[in-house]
Amino acid sequence: MIFGVNNKAGSSTAASTLAISKSSEVKGRVLVVDDIAENREILSYYLTKAGYQVVTADDGFAAVEGLVGGAAMRRGVLPQQGFDLVLMDMSMPRVSGYEAVPRLRASGYRTPIVAVTAHSLAGDREKCLNAGCDEYVTKPVDPKRLVEVCDRMMEMGRLRKSA
Repeated sequence: MIFGVNNKAGSSTAASTLAISKSSEVKGRVLVVDDIAENREILSYYLTKAGYQVVTADDGFAAVEGLVGGAAMRRGVLPQQGFDLVLMDMSMPRVSGYEAVPRLRASGYRTPIVAVTAHSLAGDREKCLNAGCDEYVTKPVDPKRLVEVCDRMMEMGRLRKSA
């Protein structure tokens, strides 16, 4: 499975059975990419509570394959995803966010991408932005800041689509 969908903490289903947030109106669809299940669950919880529909992937390779085509899309395993925002862990085995984001941007992927990382030293934010991310959030994640950043990036994405 390339993408999983969090219906509640600790469970996921195939991408074709997406669960809509319990709020009356979904703010948008967010792909959360992190190699650590607990991080995916925490981010999914905060975002779902804020009104977002959340889909998860466990590494940068899965994200690139699912977002810009690849073998899984060609085989019909994934429907067109149409995400409004991507939250990308930058330090993952196999394919890191620092590798995945430039690949996505090189393919023409314009959806806003927010780096989510435990790296918070001088220069780390710039490294993420230089890789192609639009914004940067540090772990441990402050839920209020996370939602504020996601709301702002959603608006940025809408403006990009209309341009």
